[in-house]
Amino acid sequence: MKKWAIALLAAATLAPSALAAKDLAIGDAAPAWTLPSDRGGTVSLKGFQGKKVVVMAFYPKDETPGCTKEMQAFSADAAKFTAAGAAVFGISRDSLDSHKKFKLSCALAIPLLSDMEGKVATNYQSVMPVVGMFKRKTYVIDKKGIIRDVIDGMPDNKALLATIAKIAKP
Repeated sequence: MKKWAIALLAAATLAPSALAAKDLAIGDAAPAWTLPSDRGGTVSLKGFQGKKVVVMAFYPKDETPGCTKEMQAFSADAAKFTAAGAAVFGISRDSLDSHKKFKLSCALAIPLLSDMEGKVATNYQSVMPVVGMFKRKTYVIDKKGIIRDVIDGMPDNKALLATIAKIAKP
């Protein structure tokens, strides 16, 4: 019985990784997405193709210290990102109501998108195993829909802006 339980546990542990999609890498086409925005309506990656660079900043949870710091940093540099030809979006599993409260309490200037089911975050390998919270992970997608940078952890806005400057040119 003990051997059977160990085999079952090993299979359950290894099966998800065997079935997981190929990791996204720089140079890959970005998976399509459409998500509801705290500003009303929905936002789609496709709507920016040929127009702007897209910065997708996945973060774990509204109103938490690290996430507040990250979203406030993006908000402080919002005008710089816009001037560089980029659209920046914060994305978490939180509801639109939670996003609206978070924006008000922290004076955030960037749109927050809600991925409550985690489908987009899963496609972008941005979900923590077991707990299901989103990882702090940022993708930079060029005007053609190609991933040009991936940052795990807290992004450096100066470095992001330098990357955008290189790829945003027509």
